Amino acid sequence: MPTLTEVLTLLPKPAVSCLVAAITNSTCKIGDQACTCANPTLQAQATACVAANCTIREALYTKNLTSSLCGVEAEVDHSFVPIFIAFVILAGIAVILRLAARFIKSANIWWDDICNIGALALCVAFTGVAFYIKDIGFGVDIWAVQPDNITKILTGYYIEFALYGVARLLVRVSIVLFYLRIFQMTKARPIMIGTLIAMCCLSISFIMATMFQCTPVSYFWDKWDGAHEGHCINVNAMVWASSICAIIFDFWLFFVPIPFILQLQLSWRKKLLVSVMLVTGIVVIVISILRVPSINEFTKTHNVTKDFVGIGIWSALEMNVGVLCACMPSIHVLIKAMFPKQWSSTKGDSGRFVSNSRGKASSGSGGRGPFSRITMTTTIEQGNPSESQTHLPGEYNQGRKNELELGTMKKESVQSYAWS
Repeated sequence: MPTLTEVLTLLPKPAVSCLVAAITNSTCKIGDQACTCANPTLQAQATACVAANCTIREALYTKNLTSSLCGVEAEVDHSFVPIFIAFVILAGIAVILRLAARFIKSANIWWDDICNIGALALCVAFTGVAFYIKDIGFGVDIWAVQPDNITKILTGYYIEFALYGVARLLVRVSIVLFYLRIFQMTKARPIMIGTLIAMCCLSISFIMATMFQCTPVSYFWDKWDGAHEGHCINVNAMVWASSICAIIFDFWLFFVPIPFILQLQLSWRKKLLVSVMLVTGIVVIVISILRVPSINEFTKTHNVTKDFVGIGIWSALEMNVGVLCACMPSIHVLIKAMFPKQWSSTKGDSGRFVSNSRGKASSGSGGRGPFSRITMTTTIEQGNPSESQTHLPGEYNQGRKNELELGTMKKESVQSYAWS
């Protein structure tokens, strides 16, 4: 550990003047290291003087040396490590199960699957960037981080912001595309399409604003030392606006399908599955709300290498739980394959089915007792498929007889393949 005299020879001249003046104004004597380190008034005066008369790099260097002199260790917060690992693994398992469900069903990969895979890839990249910058000082007090590494860490933040914005957009798009498959023949379709357009336009606008918040762009990661020229928009206001809009969209995506889902005549097991998905959606909304208070902590802090940990954790949770939520319906196929008898029945014992909104209900009751599985087949006329129908599995477009397993709606038809 260096002595006070040795530290004074290493400090920048403005810092030396500040420290000597603070010691002179105190009850301590020059060279009295114990008194200097134990006097909070002296330290506060010296810190204020250094901040006013030194460059940022000089001030951080001074803080580093004086902290070493007094045996003060930098705070380290790596609490994000187990959280990032655990939730990206959960998201990965969910996507693998989703793809396994497609394989078991011999179904094509849909656009919502592709969006979810893309979102998972971005979650993995987000975690990878966080671990890279952890090794060079992320989660550590800024005064204990090498100046060049501070720039690299802020560059990592810039990449993280982009990954977060695109990943959250892909998750929401995946959910809307799933809704479009379920409610393909219903009045919900225009609502879903409008939601998709509005969500994409607004989200892309915020992503672009985030990427070009500073002029030049490099000023985002260079401005910390006060030695570079440039300017940025009000980042705090932009992040608040983006977060509020995201929460509104999450609420909308949660509530908009409920009136249509309530019209579905589903078995209690499938109602349970829907409920689990909706509960997971509520968790995403709660995480988004809990993330909001951390915005000010990051956008207004001077300890940028350490104070990003909070918003980083909430962002990672929001991304990964969002992927998990979007995968919930597909996991039903695997459960159904494992427990076919328990999950193949439809709602109730009456066995009412309606082939379309004008069809008549037929009874599944008969002389042989209740059926464990009630099905009805219908022939789909081959015609000019819509754009959305061209992405359906071959059984749909080839006019084969499809088994309607989802159930019926009171006044609308539903694309049952999405749930079967």
